[in-house]
Amino acid sequence: MSAVDSLLDRGALHHARGHIAAAIELYREALALQPADIETRSNLAHALLEIGEELSALETLRGAPPPVQTHPQLQATEAALYCALGRHETALHILLPLTASGRTDEMAWINLALVQRELGADGPALASLREAHDINPDNARAAADLVAQLVSLGRADEACVIADDFLGRHPFDRQVLATYALALREAGRDDEAREISDPLAMPEIIDHDADDLPLGLLTEVAAHFADHPLAIRNPISKATRGGSQTGELDPASHPALAALTSWITAQLPIECRGLRWWATVLEAGGEQLPHIHPQSDWSGVFYVTLPALMQADEATAGALEIGRPPRHIRLRREPITQIVAPSPGRLVLFPSHLWHRTLTFTAAGSRVSLAFDALAASSDE
Repeated sequence: MSAVDSLLDRGALHHARGHIAAAIELYREALALQPADIETRSNLAHALLEIGEELSALETLRGAPPPVQTHPQLQATEAALYCALGRHETALHILLPLTASGRTDEMAWINLALVQRELGADGPALASLREAHDINPDNARAAADLVAQLVSLGRADEACVIADDFLGRHPFDRQVLATYALALREAGRDDEAREISDPLAMPEIIDHDADDLPLGLLTEVAAHFADHPLAIRNPISKATRGGSQTGELDPASHPALAALTSWITAQLPIECRGLRWWATVLEAGGEQLPHIHPQSDWSGVFYVTLPALMQADEATAGALEIGRPPRHIRLRREPITQIVAPSPGRLVLFPSHLWHRTLTFTAAGSRVSLAFDALAASSDE
């Protein structure tokens, strides 16, 4: 393995774990050794955008040596950055000629569909997603987005066919399972939908007692993660808004986290390989947008501390809502949801493909929680 490949692999590992500063350092080392490497330059641009350095991200792409400045992958990366920033018209001007050229893969078509959808062009968005799905029928994002777009257009039966076909080859894919459940319910197949996604029956709520965890654990955890060095404010590729979220945490980095790992592992309905942890700190007006966790089997949240008056005026302030998809998936039927009020020391477990979000609150203070993913020991991933 070359020095550049080694740096790129290490950078990608840190990037996947949300350790963005370390990833950027490694990507920059690799790029200094090989300035024309397109993958490194694209990864560095994405990482810079993660920490809010929009101009540096764009300069990284535009600073490529002349032979690769117009490479389709760099153009696609630039368009993806504009998509993430909500600058849809700018992204559209890049993606239309790029996809028309035939010099790109399905991801450019997926991003084009996102832009078209956000600009209100549902028909073209559907056509772009069909193109992405045709290019790579095994791309889960393409299939899930196509199913969601068909659901939004009131074509739930057709959406179910697409999902059935994909799940026949990839039966446990969480992205497609999440949208398939919506399609089934929109098609009137409620029993089948509940087998996949039941926000009322599937989550489990556990309140620890004094004998479960060490005395003072919540206070220790709150102090440790209130201003954590790995935290990124409003990370652009995550659901957190109006707060900060850390990258992946090492359970051995703090005794309280090690104790929590042991206790929560014992509560899970599966034998797992271990937990992937991160912390989220929300402030007044903060929320987490609807999302799923596509790379795990079970997920959960452990509440550490809440603003003293968070629920004084509204019982659902700062609560966890399970079952409501993102706003761009337009449903004809109101989704079945469960709202779980947060409480210090409360643990909520749920299958990772269930849509979930955090509701906003207005009280002063910090809402600190720890979230985790668990992969079954028998999983092939």
